[in-house]
Amino acid sequence: MARGRSLLVVSAVLTGLVGGGAPAASAATHEISVSATAFTPAAKTVEKGDTVRWTFTTAGEGIVWDAPATFAASHPGCSATALAKCSVAGDQRSVIFPATGTFTYRSAVDSTRTGTVSVQDKTAPAPVTSFTGSVADARVYLRWAATKPADFARFEVRRFAASATPSRTTGTLVHVGAGFTKTVTGLRNGTAYKFAVWVVDTAGNASAPRSLIRTPWLAPTTLSMTRSKLSVGYGSSLTLTGTLRATNVSGTVYRKSGERVELRRRYFGTTAWATIGARTTDSNGNVSFTFKPTRGAHYGLVHLRTLHFGASASPRSPVSVAVAMSATVTSTFVGTGAPIAATGRVLPAHSGRRIYLQRKTSTGWSNVASSTLGTTGTYSISYAPPSSGGHYLRVYFPSDVDHTGGVRALPKVTATSRTLRSGMTGADVLALQQELVRQKYDVGAVDGRFGYDTLHAVVPFQKVNRMARDGIVGPLVRARMGKPVRARMREVRGAGHVEVDLTKQVIVLGHRGKVVRIVDTSSGNGQLYTVDGQTSRATTPTGRFAFTRKINGLRISRLGELWRPAYFYGGYAIHGSPSVPSQPASHGCLRVTNASQDRNYHRWEIGMPIWIFRT
Repeated sequence: MARGRSLLVVSAVLTGLVGGGAPAASAATHEISVSATAFTPAAKTVEKGDTVRWTFTTAGEGIVWDAPATFAASHPGCSATALAKCSVAGDQRSVIFPATGTFTYRSAVDSTRTGTVSVQDKTAPAPVTSFTGSVADARVYLRWAATKPADFARFEVRRFAASATPSRTTGTLVHVGAGFTKTVTGLRNGTAYKFAVWVVDTAGNASAPRSLIRTPWLAPTTLSMTRSKLSVGYGSSLTLTGTLRATNVSGTVYRKSGERVELRRRYFGTTAWATIGARTTDSNGNVSFTFKPTRGAHYGLVHLRTLHFGASASPRSPVSVAVAMSATVTSTFVGTGAPIAATGRVLPAHSGRRIYLQRKTSTGWSNVASSTLGTTGTYSISYAPPSSGGHYLRVYFPSDVDHTGGVRALPKVTATSRTLRSGMTGADVLALQQELVRQKYDVGAVDGRFGYDTLHAVVPFQKVNRMARDGIVGPLVRARMGKPVRARMREVRGAGHVEVDLTKQVIVLGHRGKVVRIVDTSSGNGQLYTVDGQTSRATTPTGRFAFTRKINGLRISRLGELWRPAYFYGGYAIHGSPSVPSQPASHGCLRVTNASQDRNYHRWEIGMPIWIFRT
């Protein structure tokens, strides 16, 4: 009976408190002998997962556990349905220990007699499944993967020399934790390092290490730059192109894409550099900047140091900027001693700066007049040729620290003291014709002969400038030539059109608002005339019309002969005539010389607008 009691006591205690996972294939079975006087051995140390078997040699003997609740928490599941883990066989009782700890039991007969089972864990966890690393400037990025065991405690990562054998007691500990990544910094570029990672469980067991070797590297770079121009005009574009090259750890030089490159500028005469743009290198390592410089400056490209690539800068290159200049002269023909003006603009404005008019002499160019630039860069330099003959002039603007100056040649200016009229010839007549052409008057042949065509170019000049219409180029006309009144279109149209000023007695052909040709004309004189018994007034109609038909030849009408007429309103036309007085003289048509009509007949296009008015 006593023996049966002891079995019940042990069975009840063990089936209620002991349990856990299945034993490992290599688990051992440990024996403890239970007698009336002792547990042999009284203290037993086993591995986690091992089995302890008690053999009772004395009737009535049994064991009970201290702190059964603690034991049950460490050994759950030991019940009648899990007898494989808590087995009973005759006078033997077996328990599998799946958890670590020290468990105390005592004799069920003599509570002062105790024994202990110390369960330890010396089974190493499985190593990480992968271990990778990438490099950058003085650093290595590590990453690993692992299935954490149930008793996982931490990952340990250590750094070693490349030739070292990894050990948990050597090297430099660089990481302890549960995460799967680590950035190791403070490394020396170009030096190879070995890194090892271990999995450590709660018992302090460590897996086999997994290692790799990596060499931190900051790739050196070089940066080149080319200029599309060494000097540009103000308002013109400049293109700067750069190429970034890098060197890998094996010494191979290659073009590097995807890197930021800055464009920097330092104006001439200053010390400060400014970043004015940035681009990312393309697949060929190139960057390109196109812009319009406003001042002379040094330019350079800069690549800033990154985690993977070193800093570099291109050689600094100067690019000068020349001012943009325009220059013209009010007249290329003038009376001796009469003033002309050279006008134009300098950009950028350079308000208040001096600009010079120079004349070519036998010894070179010399200043003959000057002026200051206005707030918008405009200028007007007055000059009176002191002698007759040709004068070669130019406008000169000196350089400064910001801009390269410029020179603009002017047309040759001819000064004369002769009074020019029909029948005369000479260089001054040629200069007169050239100037009249320049001012868009219908001159005909430019040959240095003052003929009928030149006369009918001088007269409309006198008309536009409201001078006596005598066709003689005397002192007043020569003076006016120096600073003439310019004929202008009253309307701006998209295509060619004609404007006729009956007050001034001129025909002006324009295109897109600009004067193309000024033609002498004589319109209706306003007097009564009778033809075939019918009396009418000789007036030219005013208003807006258009050319409707043309006759390419002589037309003889009741009122006289019309050479190559171009009709714009009923029988009213622009036509050639052998008589074109300086005053209104026609029956209503617009007379021009026959030679002028031959030159301009093709210009009077069908459908072209014609506007006739008085001023």
